[in-house]
Amino acid sequence: AFLLIWKPKQGETTNSLCDGALGAFIEVIEEINASRRLKEITQHEELQARIPGFTTKMGFGLHLGWSIEGAIGSNYKVDCSYLSPNVNMSARLEAATKQFGVEILLSGDFYQGLTPPMKAKCRQIDHVTVKGSIQPMKLYSCDVNFATGVNPTAYYQTFSQAVGYYISGSWQESKKILESCLETWPEDVPPQNLLTVMGETDFTAPDDWEGYRELTEK
Repeated sequence: AFLLIWKPKQGETTNSLCDGALGAFIEVIEEINASRRLKEITQHEELQARIPGFTTKMGFGLHLGWSIEGAIGSNYKVDCSYLSPNVNMSARLEAATKQFGVEILLSGDFYQGLTPPMKAKCRQIDHVTVKGSIQPMKLYSCDVNFATGVNPTAYYQTFSQAVGYYISGSWQESKKILESCLETWPEDVPPQNLLTVMGETDFTAPDDWEGYRELTEK
C-alpha cells in the first residue's frame, strides 16, 4: 500500500488538485490494462494453475482534508509522515474498494472538489457512517472499465435513480431499477451490494431509516 499526498501549490485551486489526483489514478488503471508485460506475467500457466483467473488489480481511495506533516527517520534517512483523521479515512476508502467491488472509491468531500466534467465520470454508490464517526458520508466510485455495450452516461443516470430511491427509503422501487442495471451489466458489484443490504429486511426500509447505513467493516 502507498500513501500519496497532493499539497496545493501557490495559486493552485482545489478543483485542479482533485481533478489531477483522480486523473492520475485513472491513468494508472489504464496503463495496467494496456501493459503487455503484465499480461504475459499474469497469464503464465503456472500462475493461472495456482490462482485461476488471476489478473493485476489495484484499489485507490481518495479523500480531501487537512493533515499534519512531520519528519520521521534517523540520521541516515528521513521521510515525511502525515497524521490526521483524513489520512485514516483515505486508508479506509482504499481498503473498502474490495468490499464495494470498485477500483476507485471517493469520499463525498473529495467528489465536491472535482470539476463538473470529472464529476460526470463518477457515481454515488452508498451513503454510510464509518467506525469512529457519526457523520454520514456519501461514497462515490469512478469506473474505468465498463462491460461491452454499456453506455456509461445512460447507465449512471439509471443507477443514480436507484440510489435516490434507496436513500429516500423507497426500496421496492430501488430494487426494480437495480435489477434492470444488472441485466445491462451483470458483473457490476455496487448494485449487488445495495440489493444485499436491502434484502436483509425484505426490501422494506427500517422505521428508523435516515438515508444512510452504518458500515461495520473497517
